[in-house]
Amino acid sequence: MAGKFEHENTAQLLKNIFSPPLIAVFVGIILYITQLKLPVFLSSTIASLSSGASTFGMLFCGMILAEADFKNMFRHPAVFLLTLIKNFIAPAVCLAVLMLLPADRLIIKIAVMYAAMPVATLLSTFVLRYSGSEENAANSAANTFLSTALSIATLPLWAEIVNRVLG
Repeated sequence: MAGKFEHENTAQLLKNIFSPPLIAVFVGIILYITQLKLPVFLSSTIASLSSGASTFGMLFCGMILAEADFKNMFRHPAVFLLTLIKNFIAPAVCLAVLMLLPADRLIIKIAVMYAAMPVATLLSTFVLRYSGSEENAANSAANTFLSTALSIATLPLWAEIVNRVLG
């Protein structure tokens, strides 16, 4: 994500590849496949942390938006292009591709609605972390804001579209 492929040695390369979030994904997959149950204190801690992840992402995004120059933020065409892609094009492509496959209608509806969801609030965190640019972080926060605000209209629109197309 940083756009850098240089590494000092093999240990640094492995450290970059196996980041804590990636390790957590693999652990989650293993727990799902094996149906192993974690101790209660650990599973309740994980549940508490996961319920706050979106909230913290929104707070962080809001902090970036509060410090950003609102007039200049929406002058970048990429903000509008990415919002157009996320709110309109991605769900349309998802619907078109899944209609070609022998998938259950409910699965198609869920996938299209998921594709129509707004940009993740943690986008700004990743952009700031990996690009180091406050301007890029402000643009990603603007994209999150615009995509979320627009989803008030686009989510019901996509719900209606999938219901009419799939019945």
